[in-house]
Formats: sequence, structure tokens, C-alpha cells
Amino acid sequence: MTQPRSPARQIHIYDYLRVLYKWRKPAILCFAAIVVIVAVASFIATPIYKATSRILIDREIPRALDIRQMLPGDATGTEFYQTQYKLLQSKSFVLKVIRTLNLSENRTFMAETGLNKKFITKEEKEGLVIERFYKHYSVEPIRNSRLVDLSFESKDPSLAATVANAIAKAYIVFIMEHKSSTSSEAADFLSKQINEQKIKLEESEQALQNYKEKYGIVQLTQEPGQKESENVAMQRLAGLNASLIKAQTERLEAESRYREVQDLIAKNVPYESIPPISNSPLILTLRSSEAKLETQISEASQKFGDKHPKMVQLKQELEATRQKIKLEAKSVVNAIKNDYAIARAKENSARSAVEGQKAEAQKLSEHSIQYGVFLREVEKNRELYENLLKRLKETSVEHEFGATNIKIIDSATAPIHPAKPKKARNILLSFVVGLFMGVGLAFFLEYLDNTVKSPEDVKEHFNAPNLAIIPSIDFKAEAGEAVSSPELIVHHKPKSIAAEAFRSLRTAILFSFPENPPKSFVVTSFMPQEGKSFIAVNTALIMASAGDRVLLIDADLRRPMIHNLLKVNNERGLTNMIVGGGGARPLDLNERLSVIPSGPIPPNPSELLGSQNFLELMEGLKWEYDKVVIDAPPINSVTDALVVSKSLESGVIFVIKAGVTTKEMVRDAKGMLDGINARILGGVLNNVRMNSSGYYHYSSYHYYHKYYGDEDKANGDGKKKRGLWAVTKAVTAAGMGRKTVD
Repeated sequence: MTQPRSPARQIHIYDYLRVLYKWRKPAILCFAAIVVIVAVASFIATPIYKATSRILIDREIPRALDIRQMLPGDATGTEFYQTQYKLLQSKSFVLKVIRTLNLSENRTFMAETGLNKKFITKEEKEGLVIERFYKHYSVEPIRNSRLVDLSFESKDPSLAATVANAIAKAYIVFIMEHKSSTSSEAADFLSKQINEQKIKLEESEQALQNYKEKYGIVQLTQEPGQKESENVAMQRLAGLNASLIKAQTERLEAESRYREVQDLIAKNVPYESIPPISNSPLILTLRSSEAKLETQISEASQKFGDKHPKMVQLKQELEATRQKIKLEAKSVVNAIKNDYAIARAKENSARSAVEGQKAEAQKLSEHSIQYGVFLREVEKNRELYENLLKRLKETSVEHEFGATNIKIIDSATAPIHPAKPKKARNILLSFVVGLFMGVGLAFFLEYLDNTVKSPEDVKEHFNAPNLAIIPSIDFKAEAGEAVSSPELIVHHKPKSIAAEAFRSLRTAILFSFPENPPKSFVVTSFMPQEGKSFIAVNTALIMASAGDRVLLIDADLRRPMIHNLLKVNNERGLTNMIVGGGGARPLDLNERLSVIPSGPIPPNPSELLGSQNFLELMEGLKWEYDKVVIDAPPINSVTDALVVSKSLESGVIFVIKAGVTTKEMVRDAKGMLDGINARILGGVLNNVRMNSSGYYHYSSYHYYHKYYGDEDKANGDGKKKRGLWAVTKAVTAAGMGRKTVD
């Protein structure tokens, strides 16, 4: 049953460190090469000197004409300075400097250009000189200031200073010539404008004079656009309006009194009772006299009779007084009526005067408006004429004075130290670039390296657990020079790191299927030279050392290796046992380990391994041994391993050589094994360089080796072990009979 593909593991920091450690040599070589190349190039490069002159560019507004006439943009801001920088880099200005210094004939400068005078024309030479000049010339504005650095580079420090100073001086001359040309053009333009403006001024003054004579306007003006006559007319109109308002008020009051008296008379109210009449002083006096006479008559009537002379006199005086009151009342009424008539007449007169004054003021205002038009035209023409005259004088003075807004702040001096190459900076940058390039190269090589290198790779691409990591072993160094079969590392160095790795493999196999552990194991790989025979032999040895009766079978009938590793005779073996001839039997190397070599190489290995005889043979052997380890051919070369795995239903141990077997190979092998429903126990990562590949997080075996290393030394080297190859030689000499050798 096909297992689901395991999810990709999370990348940790140690993965990056492992990559760097693995590819440290090419990374260090890349880093060293870059640093050395840059250092050598910096020290052998011809020194280049840079001289700089500093100038000040003031923001200047031309005074010959208005700014809006000379410069359409913002001449006091960024555009002005950007224009100056472009002028400093313009081809015409550079050509002027070259011609001033005669650089095209300067040997030092021409030697730097590398131009051949014989094969180019004068124009071509000048163009190439300009191009070369630009490569050495730079304009560098100083930020947030009006200062500009003009720099020139050359192999000759004196030439660099000379050219830098010449550039500054040439720019001042260039600007002055430009201003002189501009001033001359402005003077001609101003002269022409002055003549035209003079004619316009004379015409406007004549028009104003004609208008004044036509309408008799002779008053002097108090304020621009307003005449004295206009002020007088307006003041008179204001006075008449005030008089009219006063007359209207008086008329309304007289009319009110008159209407009140008429209404009371119409109601037959006695005259003397009407308020305007009764309030008259004369009426009040007569009323007082009347009251006194009535009092006197009242007092006399008590003494005298009605016909008494005194009574008659008093009554006559009372009647005369009352008659006077009536006459005075009528006189007051007439006076009120007359006051009303007079007030109405005064109102009409005031209204007529106001209307007449309004007409006069309107007429005068119309003349004043037109007069103001003529007057303003005269004043405008006169002002413009005077300004043009002033501008012309300023232009003449400026042209004669020759002022400029460019100043040299610092002149260039011949530099002592070269500007290029900057050795310290270059070397420092080479360290940084070399570091990045080295790291980048390491990761690029890692990207190109598509081989399986870690247990995580095995789990991800083989989709099965990694049973063990077998370190890379120097067999002769581990087992000794005198040992004939140093590959049997478990036997020669039972407490070494490699031996501990095989013990871990044995444990992983036993716990791969704890409920139904397989009795037989097929050890195979994808291609030859991956160490499957080495893994099979040492696995059999480590299982035998644990007390199991183990049978090791060399089923690689094409390139058998077991007999070479164990130094046994291969004249009879598995092929003989399958075909049932020759009396071949398993060879007991000791009481717990037996081996069946391949025997003679047959012409049809796949047919033999898939035959019924092979199945029956294996079924019989399973009952005799606890564990059967089968060394099968690589599955990519032939189908023998697949045939054996399918027919025996054995557990498959897939050997992967670290750094050699690619991920595609592992995935293809997994597909082949899944195609026959093989019982995959897992993979074994072989030939792992624990130090160089960076497998420091899998090196727990080191602690075991260190712990037991002293014990090995304590045992001493004088006690010589009995080699397994000696046992196998004795068995071989005795023949292929089944014997137990201790």
C-alpha cells in the first residue's frame, strides 16, 4: 500500500549553516579570489588625481528688462540653478575650455586619451577630445547651498589643477559674454521702445489738452482723477439736499398743525378751546383777564344790582375781553394757515434747487470720467517712458561695469594624494562583495546539488523513514593496514561510530514493524557503488552479535561482492542451490552467522530468482534461521531486486549514498517498489561525511565513541583479535561443507 507523501519540513537555521559548512571551500576560494583581484588591481592601477575649484552662483534677476520679459520660468529657484549646471556641462562651454587651454595639443592629456593623430580628421579629433574631457570632468552642486564644485581628473596633478581653474575662469567669462550680448540686445530694444513710447505720451497729452479746452476744464486737480469743480458741485448738492430735508420737515409740521385746527373747527369746537390757539400767549393773557373780571362781577353782584354803574362797566369790560379773545383766535388760525403755505413754498423751492444741482453734477461727472481717462493715459505713458529711460541708463552702466553673479571661492591646487584608486575602500568593498558572492556561490552550488544529503531528504523524497546514518569510513585507518577485509567494520571496531550506527540500524529494523517484524530483508540500492553489500554484511554481523541466527545471502548474481568481503570460495553458492546440484550448503562462519555466496554467475539471473525453486529454498531457510539478509542487485540496472522483493515478501532496506544518489533516483526507486507492493522498511543514508557535510546534529555517535574509546585503549593493542577473514579462510580450505567455526 502506497504511503502518502510526507509534508515538506520546516527549514531551520542549521540548514543554512550546513550548506555554508558543506561548500566552505569554494565559498572561501571565491571570497579570496575577489579580495585578491581587487587588491592587486587597486595597487597596480595608475593613480588618478582630482583637482576641484569651488564657485558661488548668486541668484540674479536681470535689471535691463522686467524678469517676465527675460525669463519665462522661476529664475530664482530650482530652474535657475539647473540651467547653470547644464550650461557648465554644455558642449559649447567645454569646447571653449579645450580651445582656451589648447588641450588637443597637450601631450599629457592626449596621452591619456590614446588618440592616434595620423588616422583622424580635425573634427573627429575634436569630438573625441570633447568626449574624453567629459569622462574626466564633473559638476557637483553642494546641497542646500549656492556653491558648486568643478572637478577634473588626470594622471598629472598639475594638469588637473590647471584645467579645474580654467573651467571656473572660463565660466565667468562665458557668463559675462552672455550678459554683454544680452545687454546690447536689451539696449537696442529699449531705445526702440523709448521712441515709440515718447510718441504715445505726446499724443495722450495733446488729447487731454484738447478735451480740457472743449469743455472748459481749467481747475487744478487735488487728487489723481478728481477735479476741484467736481468737489464743489458735490458739496453744493449735499447742502441743497440738507436744505430740502429741512424744508420738508418744516412743511410737514405746519401741515400737521393746520390740519388739526381745520378738523377741530369743522367739529364746531370753540376757537379758544383748540390746543394750538389756547396755547397762544396773548390768548392766555386775555383768558386771565376774563377770569379776573368774572371774579369781580361775582363779588360786585353781592353788593350792587345788575343796573348799577359799576356792574354795567364790569360787564362791558368782560364782553370786550371776550371779543378780543375771539379776534385773537381767528388771527392765530390765519397765522397757522400762512405758516403752512410758506413752508410748502420753501419746500418746492428747495426741491427745484436740488434737481437743478443734480443735473449740473451729472453733467460735470460725465466730463470728469472722460477727463480721468485721458489723464490716466497720460500718466501711464509718462511712467512707462520714465521707466524705460531708467532701464536704458542701468543697462548702459551694467554693460560698462561688467558685473557678474559668479565668484570663485576656492581655486584648485595640485592634489598630493590620488583620488583613484581608493585602496582601503576598494579592499573593504571587496570583503563585503566577496562575502556575499561566497555565500551566494555556496547556496547556488547547493541548489545545483540535487543529491540526497540528509535524513529529511530521505523522508521527503523516499516517503519512508531513514533507518540509520552510516558515516563515511576510512577502512584502513579504522581497521589497520594489516587487515585484509577492513570493510567488516562491525567486527574490527565494534565500539566505533560506524558500529554504533549499525546497531541503530538493527534497532530501527526491529521496530519498523513491531507487530509483525519480517524475518528476511532485501538490501538494495538504485545504482551500483552505493554500498549495499557493505551494509548487508555489517547488518548481518550486528544482528548475529545480538544473539540471532543470521543467514547472509548474496543474491547479486551479476556482480557478487559478499565472497570478496568475507574471503570465502564462490565456486558453489546460491545458483547451485537453486538448480539443486553440486551439494551446495550454507557456510557457517560461526555458530550464529552463515553465508551463501552467489556461486557461478548464471546467464539468466532474473529467471532463477523468480523461479519456484528459489521460493521453496527461501521458505526452507526461513525456518532454520532467525534473520535472513539478502544482498540484491541495484533496482535501476536489473529487475532482480524487484523480483526477489515481490516473491519473498521480504522487508526492503534501500541504501542511499549521501551526496551521490539524486532525489529523482530516490523517487523513481520508491515508485518501482510501490509498483510491486514491496514491504519497505526504510532507507539507509550511507557514506555520510559527518564533518564536511555538516551533520553535526546527527553525530550523537561521537559521544558513544568518546565514552568507550578509553576502554579500547585500556585493553591495549598487544592483544590481537582473531579476524573473521581468518575464520572464513579455514572454512574455505575445508570445503563448502556445513561447519561451525568459532
